[in-house]
Amino acid sequence: MQNPNQIYHIKRLGPHIVLVYNDHPLADPEALATNFLQKILNKQDLESMQFLGNRVRLNKFNNLSEPELHYLIGRYQKKYDSLSSISISVDEKRLRKNRLTMTGKHETGCCFENHCEIIRGSWQMELYNQEGEWLVVSVDVEGIDF
Repeated sequence: MQNPNQIYHIKRLGPHIVLVYNDHPLADPEALATNFLQKILNKQDLESMQFLGNRVRLNKFNNLSEPELHYLIGRYQKKYDSLSSISISVDEKRLRKNRLTMTGKHETGCCFENHCEIIRGSWQMELYNQEGEWLVVSVDVEGIDF
């Protein structure tokens, strides 16, 4: 069941994770990217994202299926007692034909039982526009060991 407050929904289109805006398919890919990163960098349940066996690249891992993606993100999130995305900024957007590459910086608080550390790094996400729908095809997050 779709959350009416959610600005996008996810569906399967070929080998890609498809994030489709409910109102305007091209409305705000920046918000899409930051929301997607927040789900990864916070200890949030990814089940609500409804990945449907699509393929995506995450850091050094290529051609991930839904279970593989969930496993890698879950493994990362379980390393810490608490995770908090302190900030995610978008520094650059490059649109070339139907591909949008966004880059930015992140600060993520990672806490163990006895101490916390802040991981700072850059990130890059590539989206592909197919028939008015943005497809997440690649995500790189520096400093995060999936």
